[in-house]
Amino acid sequence: MERRVSVIMPCYNDGRYLEESIGSVLAQEYENIELVIADDGSTDGFTQRYLKELAALGSDRVRVLFLPHGGPARARNRAIEAATGDYILPLDADDKIEPPYVREAAAVLEAEPQTGMVYCRADQFGMQTGAWELPEFEIGKFLIVNSIFNAALYRKLDWQRVGGYDESIENGPEDWEFWLALLECGLLPHRLDGTYFHYRRKGTSARSQQLTHSDVWLEMIRYFAQKHRRLYERHVVEYVQAAQEARVNAKKRIFRLRQQLGGEEE
Repeated sequence: MERRVSVIMPCYNDGRYLEESIGSVLAQEYENIELVIADDGSTDGFTQRYLKELAALGSDRVRVLFLPHGGPARARNRAIEAATGDYILPLDADDKIEPPYVREAAAVLEAEPQTGMVYCRADQFGMQTGAWELPEFEIGKFLIVNSIFNAALYRKLDWQRVGGYDESIENGPEDWEFWLALLECGLLPHRLDGTYFHYRRKGTSARSQQLTHSDVWLEMIRYFAQKHRRLYERHVVEYVQAAQEARVNAKKRIFRLRQQLGGEEE
């Protein structure tokens, strides 16, 4: 019998995209699936009306939780607490997944006990289109830059094991920190070959803008390294190598830019 999969969907004022996102969940090639939408205190009138009407339908497959605004980490945690599935798939309210995704990802978790998160290739739609070229997973680089999007399948037991998403990360990459927690437990990622995740580009988010500031990024890495000290110590050599490579690449990019501006010659 198929294990139950719970898709958890935090939503904050994204009601205009919900029909597409919900449709992509209900179109999955997997029978034993539920969708738990966590309204994160939306203030948009359309979103509020849409979710109230959806909740009033009383569907067995789609449930809606109404929460005070507390950020994506808190919304995900409350949705997972209410979920009945053995496996969890987070999906933001403006993104979409392809029909084979849950079926193929669940099969990997069933077959590979050491795999803790299953994701896939991705593309972009909206204000930007085309393949979303995320780098291959390498532990040293992953300790510096996240390369796994939030919509990866994992076991609910592992979510309980690491204490869920860190709710103190209010405007940052709480999904990255969660993957680090799973890695620290010895679990590994697995990427499917199919392009099954579609990431909606709506412009540069406030969270993305914040992370472009080096002091914010360094403080975040410092927090991660302290919280997941065993993981960083275990892979300190790979971390240092990745940091050195990142510095070299940054210098090369700056040099090329100066050349383009006519400032330097080789």
